Amino acid sequence: MTRRIPGRFAALFSLLAWVLAACSTPEPPPQPSVSSVEENLPGNVTRRDVVTASAVVQSIDHKTRMVTLLGPDDETITFRADDSIRNLDQVKKGDLVQATYYRSVAIQLRKPGEATPGVSAGTTTMRANPGSRPAGGEANTITVVATVESLDPVNQTATLELPDGSLRTIQVRNPHHFDVAKVGDSVEITYTEAVAIAVDKRTRR
Repeated sequence: MTRRIPGRFAALFSLLAWVLAACSTPEPPPQPSVSSVEENLPGNVTRRDVVTASAVVQSIDHKTRMVTLLGPDDETITFRADDSIRNLDQVKKGDLVQATYYRSVAIQLRKPGEATPGVSAGTTTMRANPGSRPAGGEANTITVVATVESLDPVNQTATLELPDGSLRTIQVRNPHHFDVAKVGDSVEITYTEAVAIAVDKRTRR
C-alpha cells in the first residue's frame, strides 16, 4: 500500500473524520511505537500523536529529492525531502532510517466576534546541523474556523457550517461541551502534521 503525505485539504478532511467523529531484501522493520496525549475539556480539545518506526529507503532520487520509505506491514511513504533535510547525499537505497510522524489537533470554542470563518495554512521546518546525520522535516498547519449551526445534546451531535458553506455533523464525545457551546459560536480547528527522517547508522545493513 502506498501512502503519500496528505495535502493540505486532504489532511483537513482526514482531520474531521479522525477527531470529530535497498541492497538485498531487508529484514522487515519493527512495528512502530505510538504515543498519544489527549485532553477533552469543555470548549477545548487537544490531541497529539507521535509515531516512530524504523523504515528502509526503498528508492531515492537525489536530483528531485523524492524519497520512498518502506515501513512496517510493507507500507510505503513517499515525499519530497526539501532543503530542511540536509546532507541527503549521505542517504542511499537500502539504508535503515528512523521515521517520525507527528500529528496534532487543537479545537477551541470561540464566541461570536472572536474568530472569522475561513481556512488558513502555514509551514514550518526543522533542520539538522551541517555535517550531522541527515535529519529534518516539514510541518504543515491548517486552521479552519467553522460556525456552530445546531446542537443536539440528546444524540450528542453538533452540526458545523464549514467555510465553503457545507454542513458537517459530528459526534461530541464529552457531553460537557454542550454546557458552554451555543448556536452561532465558532469552532477553531488547528491541525498540524510533520514527517522527519534521520539515518540510523547503528542498525544499517
